[in-house]
Amino acid sequence: MAVTCKAWCESPMVLRSKLDSLRAELDDVSVFKSVYKYSFDFTRDDEQSNLDMDTAKKHASFASGRNVEQCKYNKGVNKDQWYKVF
Repeated sequence: MAVTCKAWCESPMVLRSKLDSLRAELDDVSVFKSVYKYSFDFTRDDEQSNLDMDTAKKHASFASGRNVEQCKYNKGVNKDQWYKVF
């Protein structure tokens, strides 16, 4: 997925016109996994090695379109655990 902000983000209208094609790219399993893995480092604070559970639940629910809010665990999620979800 070769997205450059300069080409895609000229204005909100240009970005809106590209959203359908970007969503379609996420249907490719390898692209989705790549974005999902990237999101771990994007979501956590620089000094953290784990995501706190509240952030992990909300982010995984958003990324997957599934409700994972009812997870029973209260500890944080490390990178290996994050990668195993999908």
